[in-house]
Amino acid sequence: MPLNTTFDAQNNDSFSKFFLNVNWQSVQALVTAGNSQNIDFLLTEDMMLDGLQLIAEGSNFGDTASLQIVCISGTLANGVTICPPNTLLNQFGTNIGMSSDQQVKVDVSAAFPAKLLGGMTIRCVYTSTGLSPVNVIINYKLLTVLS
Repeated sequence: MPLNTTFDAQNNDSFSKFFLNVNWQSVQALVTAGNSQNIDFLLTEDMMLDGLQLIAEGSNFGDTASLQIVCISGTLANGVTICPPNTLLNQFGTNIGMSSDQQVKVDVSAAFPAKLLGGMTIRCVYTSTGLSPVNVIINYKLLTVLS
């Protein structure tokens, strides 16, 4: 489990199999009708976020999703305290509108992947506006940082 990694890519040419390993992850939740719900994925090791795919079944036109990086415990996986608990570090998608006619809502790859330290959480705040629950799956396109 790589922690305290020193890899700090300054451009896409820095990416190689010696520094990174593909490690896609998925999280799923059932969002109650007419409510907002946090769908969290805790990073247990240093990773690069390279993109994501958000799939929703039963969504209503007008549902939204916001994407965030949160430090829930305030402490990284290596024990270093970096901020007060439940600190929002970054919001990289705000109120992204959902459609009702297709299940794949978002499918994006980052132009410049972001390094995230073990202990941080990727959060999707999904807001349902409909009368039925929404089944949400988020596939995170991640790269494990090896050095």
